[in-house]
Amino acid sequence: MEKVTKKFFNEFAQIHQTLLESINGIDKDKDRRWYASVILNRLMFVYFLQRKGFLDQGDINYLQHKLATSQEKGEDLYYSEFLPSLFFDGFAKPETQRDPKLKNLSAKLSISMVDYS
Repeated sequence: MEKVTKKFFNEFAQIHQTLLESINGIDKDKDRRWYASVILNRLMFVYFLQRKGFLDQGDINYLQHKLATSQEKGEDLYYSEFLPSLFFDGFAKPETQRDPKLKNLSAKLSISMVDYS
């Protein structure tokens, strides 16, 4: 188990560094590191949901399918269009409160969301 964990964290560190180097518009190194970590953590969460079949009627390649759709529409839209919609509209708001223009961009959860309020 330790070998698997070490491999995961080594790969994560490499991906984090690659993402960190490609971030533009954030001047402070500390802020860029934080931002890269947030993005990767969110993507890992969505990856877990997709692999469990919890997105779009069991689509276990949800992120890859959305990437392909985004690339068909134009260059560099996955981050600027799809991911913010997914994170801040699709997962952050109940379906009835989501922007109707973004309906096709965000995920439909195949599980019941529990309201802890």
